[in-house]
Amino acid sequence: MTTQETKMNDIENIESQPLTISLKMSADDQSQIVTGIASLDDANSLIIDCAEMAQFASDERTSLARRIDRLKDARKGFLAPAQQIMDHAKAMFAPALCALEQSRGVIGGKLKVWTEAQEAKAAEASRIAANAERKARAEAEAKAAAEMARAEEQAAAARRQAEEAEERRKQAEAEGNSRTAVAAAAAAASALARAESAIEAGAAKAEAVLMQAAAVAPLPVAAPTKIAGSQMRDNWVAQLKPGTSREQATRMVAAAAVGGRNDLWAHIELTDASLNKLAKALKGAMDVPGYEAYNDRQIAGARK
Repeated sequence: MTTQETKMNDIENIESQPLTISLKMSADDQSQIVTGIASLDDANSLIIDCAEMAQFASDERTSLARRIDRLKDARKGFLAPAQQIMDHAKAMFAPALCALEQSRGVIGGKLKVWTEAQEAKAAEASRIAANAERKARAEAEAKAAAEMARAEEQAAAARRQAEEAEERRKQAEAEGNSRTAVAAAAAAASALARAESAIEAGAAKAEAVLMQAAAVAPLPVAAPTKIAGSQMRDNWVAQLKPGTSREQATRMVAAAAVGGRNDLWAHIELTDASLNKLAKALKGAMDVPGYEAYNDRQIAGARK
């Protein structure tokens, strides 16, 4: 017989038992209720105007305390049959409720693993796309720089030719050779024009390369699939650092507090509640000796 079949038989046995209740109140209990209600009128009408009345009031107050205890005991006995019904009802529903909660936890754990895997895939795809974009941009910038360097070389060569032509012009003028001087001046002007044209052409080519690279659409990256009714939520908790015991952490916190970390005095007892509260507030910035904040992400979902 399986565990489920055993539990079902237990539930059937519970169901087969008649759940009857008989609530009977004794005459004494009824009397205590009546006199208890009337006690408030007596208390309101009591006047303490002398030592004897003060003593009477003190004794009456003690008597009322005993009556309260007796009436509570009577109520407990009166409700005992009803409590048995409650216990039976809880026993009937407890196995199913426990199994349902465990099932929800199991499925939530599997959803968490799947969701984190999808997020990891999306992050890796984004990383690859970003690397590809950086590589393409770097290649375009290198190509643009090469175009400008080539243009600078052409311009430099043209400027050298212009300088040489200028020297020939000066020499020709000094020798009185006007025809040669005019030709040299024209050659110098032409060389300077070529230098300027080379720079402009190089800049245009470089700009075209950069614009072409910028126009390329980035690689599409699919976002993680969203599942209706379930989403990951942060759950920051405090945990001991690897290799650190609770006793060691306690000593470390105490030493740091004595050494001037006044903010640690509030956490000197190192309760899980106070540490987790601190982790939720400060997240990765939590600074408690021996401890670290950890984001134990959980699957959150609607219950309706």
